[in-house]
This record gives sequence, structure tokens and C-alpha cells, in this order.
Amino acid sequence: MKAENGELISGQNSQANSGFNGVFGCPTCNNDTSGLTELTTGISFPKSKYLDSYLYNDDWRNYSLLQLGDVTGETSPFYYMTTVIDKNIMLRKSSWYHSLSDTVVHVSPWIHRGGAMFQGRESDLFSFSNYTGSNYSTVSYRIVISI
Repeated sequence: MKAENGELISGQNSQANSGFNGVFGCPTCNNDTSGLTELTTGISFPKSKYLDSYLYNDDWRNYSLLQLGDVTGETSPFYYMTTVIDKNIMLRKSSWYHSLSDTVVHVSPWIHRGGAMFQGRESDLFSFSNYTGSNYSTVSYRIVISI
């Protein structure tokens, strides 16, 4: 995701980022007291032709910024539903197989594909969600064809 000034966002803050040089989307989130507002000791972002970048967004429900070609735009329209376990939690879902579908926002400026085991049947080939930019050991993505 790009920041409001057009710079690429490395990640949420100094504790949760991609390792690419760039500004932080939320430098003080999760009690980060480093005082850093950007990463300058990482590696450069790839050339823009290898990277889908999204315009700045601070609204979890804003699906207008999604793009065709990376599964986010193709799986619309989107809707909300409560979880089976906790009726107070609203999940964003796509119209394709009721997959989890979270848009990027400045505090979670990266998209990861697939999902986590604990998300069960809502985590599938068409799932995508936002994240801070750091590694996420419980999420995986792979395509399996069975005949």
C-alpha cells in the first residue's frame, strides 16, 4: 500500500514490517516506542512492474481500491456476516465460496493469500486478508489439484 504522500508503506511499524525500505503505516501501534516512522536499513522495494500497490486506505470496508488480476477484485461482491462461534464478530466475505476477504488499510498494508488452519473452511484458494508486513507462520497458500 502507498501512504497518503505516495510513498510505499514497509509495514505497520518497526516491530512489524516487510523489511523493505519505506514508511510505517502506524508507527505507534502495538506499543511500538522506537520513535521510528520509516525503515531505512532494509532492502529496496522491487520495481513497480513486479508489485501491485494500493492507494492509501483507512477504512476496513472500502473495497473500491481492489484490483483485477490479484484475486482481490475478481472475488467481489463482498458482504459481512457474523461468525458461528462469536456473534459479535463480523467477518468480511467474498461471493466466491464465502472466503475471508479483508482489504488493506494503513495499519495492515500488505495482502496475504490463503489463510490459517483455525479459520477452517473460510480459508481457501480465494481467501485474502491484510497483515502488517511481518512473517505470519500460521498462514499458507498452495494450489492442489486432485483428480
